[in-house]
Amino acid sequence: MKKIYSTLILLWVFGSCYLSAQNDSIERIVTVERKFQPIIQPAGKISTEPLMYTPVLKPAEVVYSSYSQPMGTEYNLSDLGYSSLTFVHPKPLNGFLRGGVGHNNTVFDFSYRVGDKKGTNWDIYANHLGKWGRKTLSSTQAGMNFSKLFSSADLFFDVNGKNTFFTRYGKYFTYSDLAKGKGDLSISHYHDFSPADKMSLWEIDTRIGVRSLPKQEIQYLVQTGYEAFVMGKTATEHQMHSEAMLDWHRNEHHAGGNVVVRNRLYSAGEINWGVPRSHGNDTVLQNHHVVKIEPYYAYAGNRFNIHAGVNFDLVFGKGKVFLPSPNVTFEAQLAKKWLALYGGAVGDYMVTSVRDNFRYNHFLHPELEITDTHNRTYMPVDAFLGFKVRPHADLLLNLYAHYILTKYDVFYQYDKDGYFTLVGSDHQRWKIGGKFDYHYQDIVNIHLDGHYTIWKMKDIDYAYYRPSWEINFRVDAKVNSKISLYSDNYFAGGRYALYGSESILLKPIIDLNLGAQYNIDKWLSCYLQLNNYLNRKHDFLYAYQTDGINFVVGVTWSF
Repeated sequence: MKKIYSTLILLWVFGSCYLSAQNDSIERIVTVERKFQPIIQPAGKISTEPLMYTPVLKPAEVVYSSYSQPMGTEYNLSDLGYSSLTFVHPKPLNGFLRGGVGHNNTVFDFSYRVGDKKGTNWDIYANHLGKWGRKTLSSTQAGMNFSKLFSSADLFFDVNGKNTFFTRYGKYFTYSDLAKGKGDLSISHYHDFSPADKMSLWEIDTRIGVRSLPKQEIQYLVQTGYEAFVMGKTATEHQMHSEAMLDWHRNEHHAGGNVVVRNRLYSAGEINWGVPRSHGNDTVLQNHHVVKIEPYYAYAGNRFNIHAGVNFDLVFGKGKVFLPSPNVTFEAQLAKKWLALYGGAVGDYMVTSVRDNFRYNHFLHPELEITDTHNRTYMPVDAFLGFKVRPHADLLLNLYAHYILTKYDVFYQYDKDGYFTLVGSDHQRWKIGGKFDYHYQDIVNIHLDGHYTIWKMKDIDYAYYRPSWEINFRVDAKVNSKISLYSDNYFAGGRYALYGSESILLKPIIDLNLGAQYNIDKWLSCYLQLNNYLNRKHDFLYAYQTDGINFVVGVTWSF
């Protein structure tokens, strides 16, 4: 084990120093990892212990309604986690297989445990989600997770590859239209893109590390990873990230720290518009480096919890930048089991990579400019306060309010060429919201959450494509031991699009979906999902309408 520790530490130090030697800029991307939570939690008891990341093989959900949302709900809704009952899949054995086809839709999931010796796990998996036709969007990935348990530590290694293939099917103005005075944004003057206007994106992720065992007094994690994002023949984004975490605890008291080093580099593609070019003092694709350090103290008592830390982000690009932010959260049970008060003040520095932008919006311009300005989103503070109320054992209410200050956030602008580009602005947000969860004997689960946000923008008129209000409403019902039903619904409004210099109010989103599953046996089931059954075609991005009503049917098999 000493050799393993020494090797991993050398890899971490060497990888970070090697990339820093080539460039003078480190990027950190925040990934929220959620622990499993019981259906209804007591009012209180947040965990202040550091979350040790463990690879979890989770089949892709058969939910195509997500294609109609401009961004994942976690981007807009408070991340004060909730849980929701989903279909009970057949009990997994060594393998899991699911397939489905429908009106323009395909789905495939596969996982298999190749090795399961004492202390050694080796899993392989593959996932595919796709819709076809004029609005083609296909996402396919495959990978493996490996871990080896030793007497005092756990060694792990992961690798994953992904391809995303899509068609730019939006409508746009031509220069000749504008020259003829047809610039009134009338849809009658739009023209379709050529069917040949397609793009394929490739992603590679790999990670190796070692971590402590759960019951050790000193918890630690050391890992390093590499990510590559290939934008066709234009350019490739390389990211290398290393992380070290240490947590010491004695009874309810914890003390420790985290160090994250992230480097982002670019290599040119085969054609000129993938080569970094000069725009004044900026470069289209700029290398970037970030070092994040967070020391903290935490107390985890029976009725009171607090995590008190400070983030120090050191940015190396066009000059060094020091960006501090708080990381303080607390929760107190005012009345045991039924009333809790929680709050905090947190902050962050987030780097907007090309990969992140294409995940949110596939239809960005291939010559996307990521300059030293574009890739710096600094949130000095997100202050929040809320109450959790549990008036009944099966019911949980959560009411909260946020104030968020952000320095240069990135938004999307649609141009006359039919592509999206980036615009940015400082802004302030005031957000209020609530969540409602009801669970009855594993038979019925009802979840309702929503929020309303007031945006105050500095440099642009609106928070483009960010809704002023959102509502999620889901009901899961277990009819009997074989039949399960659900209704999943999403509503959003107050969204604006930016076309050139024109701000356009988009229609509200009303996305209603139904699903059913029938368990044939303990190892076999079939399912049906009906999406957007109201057949509403709203613009999730300007000039890009969603599909109307569609469905998928399939089979799930454990072996």
